[in-house]
Amino acid sequence: MRTRAALALLLCLPPALPAAHSLTIEIRPTDDLRNMVSCTVLLSQSEFRVIEVQGPVNPILAPIRWPASAADQRVMLSALQSFLAADLPATDARTYRTPDPPFVSVTWMADMTGGMQGGFYLQSGLDLPDVLDNVINTLLTGGPCDHLIPAT
Repeated sequence: MRTRAALALLLCLPPALPAAHSLTIEIRPTDDLRNMVSCTVLLSQSEFRVIEVQGPVNPILAPIRWPASAADQRVMLSALQSFLAADLPATDARTYRTPDPPFVSVTWMADMTGGMQGGFYLQSGLDLPDVLDNVINTLLTGGPCDHLIPAT
């Protein structure tokens, strides 16, 4: 599913786009793959793009774009900083075992220090850390990811 969301993201980008920050949040609430949701948030050139995919066979929803306000940028950068500072622990994508649903995974990339850095985060359950909950409540409000996460 990550491959499909990443491909959708790449198809929405113009050629030669400078480095960007991205978060792909995948939520698997049940064993039924049709209930899985993937939401990618991309911040590039002061613009947000969001791509949401629901289930493994549903079509990719049209990307949503809007100018990145300073407040929205702070939300995104705060989440990325939590990964970079290891406040949210990385999972070794080569050796992890997928937990039983419900679970959430996050694939992230950031150009925070002049070079691209990225990682993978995995957790059991749907109760997200505050910084990720803030991403969903601010940048993904009203979308499929927002509806699967319990209100805090």
